[in-house]
Amino acid sequence: MIKGYSMQREIIPQVKRHWVRLTRGCNNRCLFCLDKEAHDGSVIPLEKIKADLQKGRGLGIRRVVLSGGEPTIHPDFFNIVNMARTLGYSHIQVITNGRMFAYQSFLKQAIESGVSEITFSLHGHNSRLHDQQTKVPGSFQQSLVALVNALKEKDLIVSVDIVINKINVMYLASILEFFINLGVYEFDLLQVIPFGQAWAKRDILFYDIQKSIKFLRKAFMLSKDPRLHIWTNRFPPQYLEGFEYLIQHPAKLYDEVGGRKDMFNNFLFKGKVMDCKGLRCRFCFLENFCKDLIELKKKNKILSHASPFCLGEINEPGYSGRPAVYVQNDQKNKDILKFLDFYIQHRYFLKSKRCKECKHMAGCAGMQCNYIRKHGFEVLSPIKAGLKKISIGDVKKNSPYKLLRLGSACNAGCLFCNVPPESYALKELSTKQAKLEIGRLTALDKELRLELDITGGEPTLRKDLSELIKYAHRKGVKIVQVQTNAIRLSDNDYLKKLKYAGLNKLFISLHSSVPGIHDKLVGLEGAFDMAIAGIRNSLELNIDVTLNPVITTQNYKELPEYIKFVHNKFPQIKNISLSVIQPRERALINKYLIPSYGIISPYIKKAVELAKKCDLMIFNPYCGVPLCIGGWHKYLSQCVEYTENTLRFNSRENNLNLGKIKGPNCVKCNLYNFCNGVWREYALIYSFSDLKPIEN
Repeated sequence: MIKGYSMQREIIPQVKRHWVRLTRGCNNRCLFCLDKEAHDGSVIPLEKIKADLQKGRGLGIRRVVLSGGEPTIHPDFFNIVNMARTLGYSHIQVITNGRMFAYQSFLKQAIESGVSEITFSLHGHNSRLHDQQTKVPGSFQQSLVALVNALKEKDLIVSVDIVINKINVMYLASILEFFINLGVYEFDLLQVIPFGQAWAKRDILFYDIQKSIKFLRKAFMLSKDPRLHIWTNRFPPQYLEGFEYLIQHPAKLYDEVGGRKDMFNNFLFKGKVMDCKGLRCRFCFLENFCKDLIELKKKNKILSHASPFCLGEINEPGYSGRPAVYVQNDQKNKDILKFLDFYIQHRYFLKSKRCKECKHMAGCAGMQCNYIRKHGFEVLSPIKAGLKKISIGDVKKNSPYKLLRLGSACNAGCLFCNVPPESYALKELSTKQAKLEIGRLTALDKELRLELDITGGEPTLRKDLSELIKYAHRKGVKIVQVQTNAIRLSDNDYLKKLKYAGLNKLFISLHSSVPGIHDKLVGLEGAFDMAIAGIRNSLELNIDVTLNPVITTQNYKELPEYIKFVHNKFPQIKNISLSVIQPRERALINKYLIPSYGIISPYIKKAVELAKKCDLMIFNPYCGVPLCIGGWHKYLSQCVEYTENTLRFNSRENNLNLGKIKGPNCVKCNLYNFCNGVWREYALIYSFSDLKPIEN
């Protein structure tokens, strides 16, 4: 937890406040006034104000904020304050320019009526600076007198609001120091935003935050003073690195979105264009929220962001890290605030400036705002693109299968990828090199020249894939299989070219029957729909399809449903290769995805038994589980390790373990010579406790 973070910063922003407007007029003319368009000089009728106050109490809220315009110019101001107190509000706050409180009698009567807190809007530390922004000569002097008077009142809470803009940003630290010396210890620093008069005056108010960062950081340094309570309001959090505790609490978004609730609801549910959309968006605190809203409107659903690669497994209250999806047409989601709940939990993510150095920069959203507020940007550690040198020879030597690996380029970003392009300098083979490798493989296997597996990366990204398939057949290969995520196969014309070139089989990675889970695991929104389209196209062209789901903590419980899904949706598919996440590369970065074999065992067993009833053949591949897990010892002919090790055992060859080891109890197992055990990395995480010797 970072220094400066406290539970007070969690609790105070979440205290419910009821805002009540008293006027539509003001005795200042601030350049950045958000409310200018609503100002007609009128005051809200007393009965309407009373009804509004009663509404807040009916909601159980005990804290009221009186605002305007300028609330203190309402002729019934004292009656309104007294009314609020009588109705049961225990805390009455006034947001004001403070000028009326320069009159000692007015201040006294306000306090006697029930005012608990006065927040003064002061935007400079001298008349020149402040009055330049309020456009009323003498306003600073009058407000300053009021502030000094208020600070003398015992038990009255006094704070200052400052709107940060181009005019005052370079003096911000001096402004704070001036008021601190007077005895003010609470401040709210409000970033100028593109609404009201501020947008019309943007040329003189809007500033480049990065160019002004030295002035801002000097001001933020004052927050280290334990006497002070400094808050920010709508200030871009990415510029608060080192001062993360100053990032505005996400709960404040409910005020922001709630204030424009009708506009957002009309856009989402009625298709009415948001009236603020356009040039001002890049200056708005809600820019990313609105982008997500537009995406939700377009696609009817939106996925949660994934945890960053650099953090691995996260155990944090309020953050699950599990994939989630928000569906607009759910009846329970017919309110913009429901989407805001989802956004804060699953989409309001932040990046450090240092993230630009990370090889995952493009595909990573950073980390959840609340997590950063608590732990700081420093938890995000850029993963540099230090590449391991690997050759095609290394891949061949360390593979139990005869594969043609064309490279590591991919159009997805699987969270568990064990051959990620950022970790391997695996050069993409040229067409000539690929053909030479096909020739070498077929020459080695002259007598059994039956099947060639083409893999990557993602082979379908290759422009020469159809040419390579044709060449393989010319070299005597009977069956060509391509391992793929099927994204490009959603293009039926492209798939037909592969089919006519001689493509016989496809080994397709489909990791869940739930779209949101699959998309999350492969790191690409819409991947599920494209994969399903690719599978459908393949089956229509009579291409043999084997599915390859990778079991993780996110999908193991739905394995039986996955079997039902495949059986019902694609009855032509008869084979499923049930892989389990390998604890290597990205999987070690995202350790939370790695399940223990003991946990997944009953779900595998149920899936295998259900598949048998559905006339589906499930295989336990080399990257599956040991033979004692999931009941596989009853289906040995469907286990790749068993069949391969049987051949080696009969020919007196050694087992090909390739990074796997066995536990101390494995020697008691009747299948000891036919099973390779667990991955070394898995043993370091979970040991061998889930391995139970098969003794009969």
